[in-house]
Amino acid sequence: MRVEPTSTAEISQLLAHCSEMQISIVPHGGLTGLSGGATTQADQLIISTNKLNRILSIDPLGGVAV
Repeated sequence: MRVEPTSTAEISQLLAHCSEMQISIVPHGGLTGLSGGATTQADQLIISTNKLNRILSIDPLGGVAV
């Protein structure tokens, strides 16, 4: 199953539920990697980050984007 949360609050709720139900999750971003890191199994929940598309801040010195 794949879900597309639109906020960090939704992700937090999903993670809490998955933890309680012992459901494995696999985060999916752009799916551009060749390493197979986004490979999933039938019993895992896919959390897509496609709809989390806002940049809140960028710290070029620290190399951090929020």
